[in-house]
Amino acid sequence: MRFKSLRKILFTVLFAATNLLVSGQQNTIFVGTYTDTDSKGIYTLQFDSETGVLSAQELVATLPNPSYLYLSPDKNNLYAVQETDNFGGKSSGALSAFTIHGDMSLTLINTVPTNGANPCHISANPNGKTLSVTNYSGGNLALYEIAPDGKLSEAFQMIQHSGNGPNKDRQEAAHLHSSQFTNDGKTLLTADLGIDQFGIYHLEDGKFAAAKQAFVAMKGGDGPRHFALSPDKKYVYVLNELSSTIATLRAKKSKYKTTDEKSTLQHDFKGESYAADIYLTADGKFLYTSNRGENSIAIFKRLPKGKLQYVGNESVRGDWPRNFTIDPSGKYLLVANQRSNNIVVFRINPITGGLSFVNQTSLPRPVCLVFY
Repeated sequence: MRFKSLRKILFTVLFAATNLLVSGQQNTIFVGTYTDTDSKGIYTLQFDSETGVLSAQELVATLPNPSYLYLSPDKNNLYAVQETDNFGGKSSGALSAFTIHGDMSLTLINTVPTNGANPCHISANPNGKTLSVTNYSGGNLALYEIAPDGKLSEAFQMIQHSGNGPNKDRQEAAHLHSSQFTNDGKTLLTADLGIDQFGIYHLEDGKFAAAKQAFVAMKGGDGPRHFALSPDKKYVYVLNELSSTIATLRAKKSKYKTTDEKSTLQHDFKGESYAADIYLTADGKFLYTSNRGENSIAIFKRLPKGKLQYVGNESVRGDWPRNFTIDPSGKYLLVANQRSNNIVVFRINPITGGLSFVNQTSLPRPVCLVFY
């Protein structure tokens, strides 16, 4: 009897250990959405890093159009835009701050206006004390101070762009689409789709001012949207939405110069397509972009001197891939397909950078994926 009990205990322990090995590490993903159809706000999913399976979908915050999310460097807070053109009776969107609890539930801290319509991107400086939000329709950028508990101040600085571009439908005015701080927090870089400019601002006396080299001009009608910085900080890869190209900028002595340009589309693609997002792997080996229209992920290998070598394009198994991300293990790439209401998981080939389909899950109007 004693032997049977011991055998039962050993069997239970082995079974549990086997399950842990099979199931792998569970990671939480926060999903931002558009709420113009069935979505209600921000959702969470659980991701298994061994199997690539997504599960346990849960609504954790109800708010309009949380189309871009940002996780604070200390992982205590989540920030979400409300991509709208009216907040508090003014032409403005909003920015909300949340506390993240141990069970991944969210509690709202506060919401502030972005002082410009349709905010679309969030970034923070490395110490997590200053946050930047770009307003697409407002053509401006708002800067906020972040309190120790994650609470947002009112905007302490606004940067307004002006001008237009040759594309009369999309470039009738400035359209700031994204911003990023450099590692030292002293430079703020921007992409403006409306005026074809990659902007450069330096910190002076607590505020950001245009640098001596205020911007790098993209080709007319390129429409710069997002960009990625190389790990060695020598290169910037600017993704142009309207021309579906990547412009490589070389950074030298705080000056930037365009050195190369690559298409993100297959050479025989004939339809309408718009580049959406760009991601450089942590080791700097591979670069990926999403194409809305061609509905693909473009894959590039990064060569020693920063040049990009085209590898291929992978179908996203859905429609209108907006944001995508890579899981903490670096083994998987996940794509949010806005119009087909699905999130698709691919395994990354560590040698070639190629993508192989793993599985997918349904979720209404997903447009932003953030791993906790």
